[in-house]
Amino acid sequence: WRYWPGTADPGATWNQSNFNDNAWLHGRGGIGYADNDDRTVISPVLSVFLRKKFTISNADKIVRAILHADYDDGFIAYLNGVEIARASMGTQTTLPFNQGSDGLHEALLYQGLQPDAFVLSETRVKQLLVNGENT
Repeated sequence: WRYWPGTADPGATWNQSNFNDNAWLHGRGGIGYADNDDRTVISPVLSVFLRKKFTISNADKIVRAILHADYDDGFIAYLNGVEIARASMGTQTTLPFNQGSDGLHEALLYQGLQPDAFVLSETRVKQLLVNGENT
């Protein structure tokens, strides 16, 4: 994963596929504050921005996708620059980098539980996934 600890604004286009994240840090997921569920430990900050690139050779064969999110305390997820899921982050479209969540949610995997699942419909998958690199 590429990640940007939320000590400053990463820029308005950080979630776009063509954003240059070469200056960002990288580490294994989960990324967090050393509370027994993190592979990459960072200093506490109010937000962390994450990016992951993946390659699809034939997007036409994918008819549905599921995002499993294990998080504290809220998140907004994007696929190729388009929001696909959110939890505990209100309804405001654009949030400042230092915006906290509006609820509390503990990560689940380290407790032996399944993370939350967000299903993308066939329509959304066809709209958003591309052959080649996706973010």
